[in-house]
Parts: sequence; structure tokens; C-alpha cells
Amino acid sequence: MKKKLTAFVMAVALLCNCTMFSANNAVPEQIFVSAAVTNTVPEGYTPIYTIDDLYAVRNNLSGSYILMNDIDMSATAPGGDWDSGNGWKPIGGKGEDNFTGIFDGNGYAIKNMHIYGEIDNGTSVGLFGRLGQNSNGNGTILNLALLDCNIDITTGGTINYIGGVAGYDIGKNISKCFVTGNIKVTLTSNYMEGQNIGGITGYSSAKIENCYNSCSIITNTESITSSDYGYIHVGGVAGCIYSVNNTYNVGDITIITNNNLKKPSVGYISGTDLGLTCLNNCYYLKKNTDYTASGYASDNRYTNVVGLTAGQMKSKSTYTGFDFDTIWTIDSTAEYSYPTLRDVPYVSTGSSSQPATEPTTNPSSDSSLKGDINGDGKVNATDAAIILVYAAMTGAGHQVSIDDLY
Repeated sequence: MKKKLTAFVMAVALLCNCTMFSANNAVPEQIFVSAAVTNTVPEGYTPIYTIDDLYAVRNNLSGSYILMNDIDMSATAPGGDWDSGNGWKPIGGKGEDNFTGIFDGNGYAIKNMHIYGEIDNGTSVGLFGRLGQNSNGNGTILNLALLDCNIDITTGGTINYIGGVAGYDIGKNISKCFVTGNIKVTLTSNYMEGQNIGGITGYSSAKIENCYNSCSIITNTESITSSDYGYIHVGGVAGCIYSVNNTYNVGDITIITNNNLKKPSVGYISGTDLGLTCLNNCYYLKKNTDYTASGYASDNRYTNVVGLTAGQMKSKSTYTGFDFDTIWTIDSTAEYSYPTLRDVPYVSTGSSSQPATEPTTNPSSDSSLKGDINGDGKVNATDAAIILVYAAMTGAGHQVSIDDLY
């Protein structure tokens, strides 16, 4: 029985590469398994399985890395085992060189990242602090979900960059990524020159494409008492940007300020931009505010940049330039009914904070790792495929044990 079904199980496992399994989906037995782009570590890449592995990326900032499962970063919360004093220490952050390598999220999620407390001048805040390019043209983040990030910082300093994926980006590309959670920045000084705050990145002179943000952003400037302060840029995707294509934002933006003073430059895509054609095929959920796509110019300056109603954002026909054949998909009846990425499926922000490698139930009690059905020491798409085959066969009336399927 085992030999007859092995090939079939592996075939189903390959088909599962583009399917999301979570505790909130209706599958036989609850299990956390993300939709990996690949289950094999490409040649020249270093696999990332744990927070330890992720932290060690800073030891070779020009390397190539690939995420091989979801990582829960709850331990970066205040008092946690990975709390540096301000939560997560950004990769390529202050005092380190820029990250100039490749980080492939492989369709998996980094969840519950915490960064908090007071920061000083010249700090870049995010999963990555600073992205740059090397001679090979790298400096790329792709295929990554950043779920339930929690950034809550205060600063009286200058020239700071705050974003979910990266604070400061002069790299090559951020593509096929999305961010959920909350970013809150409290500014406490009258001299606030150079604050750039965004859901994906604070500042980017590189390309951002095929991304979306649903992270909420709050910027509090109530403590500023003088109108003579420097620029503050707040954007749903980026505070200051050069190139954004095929990207959208549904995240809220809230500015708490003294109404008698100068306001920050705010836009649902970018707070400001660095070029006449920098926004293309960008969309945003139009709220009942005065904000448009950019705090710098009206939407008609750009190409296919439009504020939409919730209903319009759930319609595929709305999105000029979006590739719904190979990159994007949309299901208006799903829990998250806006466009999602095929290679990085949406995961509910209300899902369990347990890491993907520790599912809540264990269909195979023989394994020491919960959810590791075939006993190979990993929880991946193959284990999910075994469960699906088991469900299909028993549903068809066959008498089979789950242990017979591997």
C-alpha cells in the first residue's frame, strides 16, 4: 500500500505548493502549512528555518537566503527571548552595512515582529533596516508575507526611516510582498527633519512592484509645538518613493496633530515621490479623508493611480496592469476579498500566533513533531498532501490508515 501511494502522494504535494493551509481553513485536521514556491533549497542559497537563522543573516549581508517555513517572532515582544531592548534588531540596521543580498520568502510568513521604544537619529526600522545593491545587482526581497507586525516607536531625532519590510531601501527590488499589522510613530521634538514612514518601506529609491499593504499607520505629532519643523512623509506603501508599480493599499492612515500647525505630507501610496512617473497601476481604498495617492501631487499626475471604493477593489476588472494569470488572484467571497498574490497567499491576521512548525493538532501520533506526518522532521506540503489523500480516500469509502500513506 505504501509503495503504491508514494508517487501519488508526492504528486499531490507538488500541487499543494500553491495552496494555503491554516487553522482557519476547512481541511481535514487543522494544520499550519504555507504555500512554498519551492520545497528544495536552490543552489547557492542558505535556508532559513528559525529566528536564529534569520538573525544570522546579518553575518553575511550579501548572501542569498530562502525561507523554508513560517517563523513566529512573538519572542521579540518586550521581555521576550529575542527582545534586544527595542524588540527585533533590524537586519542591516544602524551600525551594520546595508543588506545587498537576496531574501526569498518562498511564500511563507514572518509573524508577530515587535519593534518598540525610543529611537535616536539616523535609525532605520523594519524587518530589514537598510537595503542596498552590490556589484551583482542584488538587494532584493521577494515572496514574503509580514504578518501582524507591531512597530510602536517614539523619537525626537532626525532622519529616520520606518517601514514593515525595510526602513531604508536603495537596493534593487521589493516584489510580491505584503504587510499586515500596525505601525505607530510618535514624534516628540520641534526639530523633526526627515521622518519617512510607510507600510512596506520608509524610503525607497528602488522598485516596489506587485505588493500590497493592509498595515495601519498612526503618526502622532501632538508634542510638536512649532510649525518650523522639517519634512515628515507618511505613505501607505512608502513615505518617500521612486518607483511603485502594480501595487495597492487598504491600510488606514491616521495623523494625530495640532490643527494649528503644519501637517505631514500624507498619501495612501506615498507621502512624497522622487519622479514624475514613479506611480503606475497603483490603487488605494478611498477613505473619508482628504488624502489621495501621494501627499505631493494629485492622482492625475501618474498613470492608472486611482482611489476606489471597497466594492471596486474586489473586482478584477478594476486593476489595469495587474497580471491575474500568473501573479495575482482575487476571490470576492473570501475572508480577505481584495487581490492576493498567488505565490504568497493571504493568511488571516486573526490566526493563531503559533509557528507554522507547531500545528495545533497532530493527525499522526507517531511523530515527535506535531504535524510531521511522514516523520522526516519537518512540517511541509508533503504532510499536508498526505492528509488530503487520506481525506479523499476515506471520503470515497476506502478503508485506509493515515500511516499507510507514507
